[in-house]
Amino acid sequence: MHQAADFYVKPIKLQTDEDLKIIEEELSNKNIILLNISPVSRNPVKLKAYIGNIKNFVTRINGDLARLDEDKLLITPMNVKIVKKR
Repeated sequence: MHQAADFYVKPIKLQTDEDLKIIEEELSNKNIILLNISPVSRNPVKLKAYIGNIKNFVTRINGDLARLDEDKLLITPMNVKIVKKR
């Protein structure tokens, strides 16, 4: 399906607690995540809890996180930083 590479940019839909485990695994494998949060955006309490868990993990591994638009987050593994311009 794809050629072998050292690291990948992987799209993931955030829907369940299991997706949090997948995100942590992919970041541990040094892959970059393009996260679609629209499936849980209708439940603000759950969305806030999921994003909090992701932020805590990203902080622990020295990664980075940025919101691209209403439904997308970019999450990077350790030592990969996102240049944020405001």
